[in-house]
Parts: sequence; structure tokens; C-alpha cells
Amino acid sequence: MSAIALAVMGDFVDFFASSTLRPLSMVVVVLPLSVMYRVQATLLFAARALLVFPWSTAQWRHARRAARVAAEVKDAFARKQRVCTARPSWMNLSTRIVTYKATSRNVSLSDFNEILDVTPTTVTVEPGCTVGQITDWLLARGFMMATTLEIREATIGGLAMAVAMTTASHLYGLLQDTVESYEVVVADGTLLRVTRDDPATRELFHAIPWSHGSLCMLVAVTLKTVPVKRYCRVKYRYFGDQDEYCRAIAAIADDDDPATRCDFVEATVFSKSTAVVMEARFADGAPGLRVNHVGLWWHELFYKRVERVATAKADDEELVPTGQYIFRHNRGVFWTLRDQLPERVCNHPLFLFALGWMLPPQVTLLKLPAFTKRLREEMRTQRVYQDVVLPMDCLKEAVNLGFDLFGISPLLVYPSRIYDDGPGLRGTFPTRAVERNLVSSSRQQQQQPAAAKAGMFFDLGIYGIPAQVRDNTGPFDGVAKARQVEEFTRQRGGAPFLYAQTFFTPDEFAATFDLTLYNRVRKAWKCEGAFVDLYEKISSDKKG
Repeated sequence: MSAIALAVMGDFVDFFASSTLRPLSMVVVVLPLSVMYRVQATLLFAARALLVFPWSTAQWRHARRAARVAAEVKDAFARKQRVCTARPSWMNLSTRIVTYKATSRNVSLSDFNEILDVTPTTVTVEPGCTVGQITDWLLARGFMMATTLEIREATIGGLAMAVAMTTASHLYGLLQDTVESYEVVVADGTLLRVTRDDPATRELFHAIPWSHGSLCMLVAVTLKTVPVKRYCRVKYRYFGDQDEYCRAIAAIADDDDPATRCDFVEATVFSKSTAVVMEARFADGAPGLRVNHVGLWWHELFYKRVERVATAKADDEELVPTGQYIFRHNRGVFWTLRDQLPERVCNHPLFLFALGWMLPPQVTLLKLPAFTKRLREEMRTQRVYQDVVLPMDCLKEAVNLGFDLFGISPLLVYPSRIYDDGPGLRGTFPTRAVERNLVSSSRQQQQQPAAAKAGMFFDLGIYGIPAQVRDNTGPFDGVAKARQVEEFTRQRGGAPFLYAQTFFTPDEFAATFDLTLYNRVRKAWKCEGAFVDLYEKISSDKKG
């Protein structure tokens, strides 16, 4: 009976998710559910926030929760059972549909969503807290996480155990570079604090990023914070020449002088030759500059604001409230909202005024119907959601490849430091290209071999419907295109984010990433048979 019900439900979902009815289902179903989801989460978070003072109350509750998880993992270890979190795959931001949870013991972390502690330079949170919740709480106190993702619904646990890069990463690096400590439960059920300076846990500290929960279970993390000001002063710089915008991005990213540096840097690339580079600096105000409240529901989606600069072929400058600038891409989910609602609808002033307050759709709710074969196949082969991290010296080549393979415009580019922590402590991300892309400060420290070296890399974000699919101009082999990107990335010394569909063979995966420390830590901490292996967690079926 249940199989029949699922089949009928699948046909129903496929019918309403078809190209002609998808806009209607978005407006009538997805957006109202998204509002309800956010209201419920906000009320629960606010209710808990009222109960956490003094901080010892939150710490006491956290200790009880952590002890419960440790006991459950210990029991699974004794029974030789693999463990993973009980969070359903549709609730994370990955585009993969996972199967390993069905063969593992699921441990619930659903109640790990409190802010535990704050100091003048750090914040300690549980893994279920979202970026939006933490950022709202910190902004009210004049701070933000040094590495703050632009999407509010991402959980800090998912980012800490995987990777997070943002438009402030040219200064602070990846999220992992801002971690002061992890509190984790390891395979045998031991609860411990993991830091970079503790000889007993140093290797585990460097191996946790990019591990996707295959080494331990995260129950809390302490992150660096930085002070902010009321506004961001945003300068939009138009470029009509590819070499010029590539040079500009590299130069802006390399400037870490506190007097002149940018707090945020990103580029929206509309074609091989056309881009708008955004430089944002914290400011208390600026006489004569208008304030653009880009986060208000009736305002145009942010990418359209940038598009107007490109159309005018002229630079522009304005102030944006800091919180709204941080989440400038949230309402439009960068520009992928147009894949669910036609651009003539989602950017129309009447729609924004009447229904814009319901944006964005929860990405997790968009994934929920993907249990049907048709929608899984669509997500796998007819949509592209890829972030690849590459050394700065191949920016031009990577942009050209993105346009040639997918025909999606715009592309997103923003720079990030990648640190090489030296022999024995190099994490999973490959660092072989760091030396040829050293930032200025690392070039000046070359006489100090003990110092971690930083190279300048960039993220290339490719999001949307490929031109061949959109224009119905012929078959589009999404797997073959993705494998071309993987091969290019491997040859250039970069790597893709593993939240997306990946099609590496085991040998290709080992050649792309540096698994030396990961494999050593996995053996030393008895992870085999206790946690799902990283490759099994992230690999996609090439045959579909």
C-alpha cells in the first residue's frame, strides 16, 4: 500500500513540478511553506534565547545533550555499527541524494541549536544554528563571524564539517581558518575538545574540514568574530575587458593593508569580456551617498542591481546596511530563483511588493520532492550547481571554460586565501598550487619557514540551467560536463566543493585531494566501520 501511495504522490509531484506548473506550485505551495518554516524556526530560536541567560544554563543543557550523543555513539561502537547524523538529506544544502543513512545508525542532533558563549573575539555555537540566526545575534552586538556565508539557512555544523568560503575570505580564509576549537564525539564515544595547539588533537583539528562527518560527530564549534560598522560602502566597478577584470580581482584580493583593504570582494561575470567587481568596506556613513536597502522585500533582487551597472557600463557607489549586504544574495538565492519562477515574474515590481516578503524559498523545501526519479534526474543532469576552488593564476581560463561548457550567465567569482600548514598538517584540500600564488604577506615571510603560507585562490560559482537545456538546442550531458570541470580543476591544483554532484572515480578523487592526513587520522581514531568513508559520502553515480 505504501509503495502505491508513493507512486501516486510521485506522479502528483512530477505533475506540479513540471516546467509549466512550477511557477504556480512555487507561489501556492513552496513560498507559503517557506514562510511557515522560517517563522517556526525563528520563534523557537527566540524562545531558547530568552532562556539561556545566564550562560551557564545553556552550557548545562549542552553538556547533557553532548553526553547523550556520546553514549549513543559509544553503544554503536560496541555493536560495530556505523553512525551518522539523523538529519534527512533533503534538509541540507547539498544537491546530492544520499543513501548511506539507510545503512547506518542515525544519531539525532536536532536539538543542538543554541548559541553557547561569546567573548570579544569569538562565538561558540551548536551545529544546528543557522548562519542567519548567528549573524543576526552578533550584528546586534557589533560583530559578525569572520567568514559568514551569504545564505541564511545554512547550518554552521554543515559548513564546519565541509567547507565555507565567502566574499571576506580574501582576508580570513575559509571557515576552517577561523575555527578556534571543535567539540566532537569520536568513534569510541569519547567527547573531547579539539584545538590546533594541542599535540593530542592537532592532526584531527586539521583533518576535520572537508571530512563531511566521516571522522567524528560535531557538537559545538568556537569561531573567530570581527567588528563591523553600520553600513558597507559598496563600489561597483564595471569592466569591459577580461584581462582588466582578472587583474583587478587579483590586485584587490592581495591588498591586506588595514588602511586600504576591502572587507568584501566579489565579481559578477556576465560574459567572457564583461564583469562588475564589487568592493565593500565597512563605514559609519558617507555624506552624499544614497543608502540602498537591498534586503527590503519590495526592492529588486541584488543581481539585477549589479546587472544595471553592467548595462550602464559605468561605475557606481552606495551605502548598504551591513546585515543586508551580508545576505544580499539570499532573497534570490544568488540568481537561481529565476530557475523556479520566470524572471519576468520574480523581478516584477508588483510581485516583489505583493509577495516579495515570502522570499526566499527554502532550498531544503526545493529538495524535498526530489525523491521522484524524474526530479532526481533533472537535478543531476539538467541543472548546474557547482563551486570550484582554483588558484588565482588560472582565473581567465576557468571563466572561459565555465561559459564554454554551460552557457550560464552570470558566473560568480570571489577570492580566498588557502593556507598551507606544512608537512604533516596539510588538510584534505590540495595545496600544491599555493607556492605559485602566494599573497604578498606570505612572500615577505618566506624566510620564516615555520609560518603557514597563504596562496590566493578563487571560487567559481556556476549556478543555473545550461543554455542547451534552457534553449532546447540539443542534448546536454551533465555528467560529462561535470567530469570535464573535475579534470580541469585537478590539473590546475584546485578542487570542487563536495556539496555538489561529483563523479570522481576513487583514483581520481585521491589524485585531486590530499588524503594523506585524512587517512592517517581515520586510522588513528578508529573511524573505519564507525563513520561512513568520505568518498562513499560524496560520490555520485555516473550512470544515474
